[in-house]
Amino acid sequence: MAIASRRRRSPPARTAASRGKRGRYHHGDLRRALLDAALAVLTEADSRALTLREVARRAGVTHAAPYRHFTDKEALLAAVAEEGFHTLSEAMREAMGRAGDDPVERLEALGVGYVRFALAHPAHFEVMFGPELSWDREVCTLQSAADATFALLLQSVGPLTIWVSLPSQFQSKLDTPAAFMYGTV
Repeated sequence: MAIASRRRRSPPARTAASRGKRGRYHHGDLRRALLDAALAVLTEADSRALTLREVARRAGVTHAAPYRHFTDKEALLAAVAEEGFHTLSEAMREAMGRAGDDPVERLEALGVGYVRFALAHPAHFEVMFGPELSWDREVCTLQSAADATFALLLQSVGPLTIWVSLPSQFQSKLDTPAAFMYGTV
């Protein structure tokens, strides 16, 4: 009896459709998908309701996938806040640019840009200025983004100190009135 040689066949190639859940982690931009999912959660509830597992579920990825970009919930919140500060800075720059050269009009435009941002991006705003964000962690990019946003306020307030004739000892401490305005706008 002749023994027929059998060649092993390779299994058929798996397509994205045949991979099912295993193929779901392939996003063009997983980080962006996770941020969008986090913002969706934050739009419906406050930051205490945000979990990495829920963000993964909404992004359509495994519950471990967020850890490729974020070590924990606080890191995700820091990324949301950083994105918010960049967006806020841009909104304030655009508003100030339309105001012209008058310092009072520029400051007013900056305030309008701030309020418009808060109304248009409530989830970002809540995270940026809410209690859940941990500023104790070393998140240099978040601090840089927040500082750049605050610098815009300082630039707007600077020319006004001449108008209100502050004594020179206070002009060097410009961040005090600016900090007051930043917290009350």
